[in-house]
Amino acid sequence: MPSKDDSWRLTEDSMVSLLQVHALRVCYLCHSLLTLAGVVVSSQDITPDQWGELQLLCMQLDRHISTHIRESPQAMHRTKLKDLATQTYIRWQDLLAHCQPQGQYFSPWKDI
Repeated sequence: MPSKDDSWRLTEDSMVSLLQVHALRVCYLCHSLLTLAGVVVSSQDITPDQWGELQLLCMQLDRHISTHIRESPQAMHRTKLKDLATQTYIRWQDLLAHCQPQGQYFSPWKDI
């Protein structure tokens, strides 16, 4: 006879299903945030302070998204996210290359 606690236990199939739904939601959220970040970065000029921050974002994007997402024919949402991450990384690297901050030059008039 099953006890009361048995009715709350998830079957292995239902746990796998919940994990798949969770993974899909995480990929959707990452895709949305990456799209938004790409729009924001592309819509403004990069200051020297922002240049360093964008460079750090590129390193984080490369390290976390590109290396931790495993592509799979059964999970096309992961492949689409990885493709977007790669495209964003390339655009940001191009932007960094064209907007490198210039060195600070000495100006005797600066403090006057």
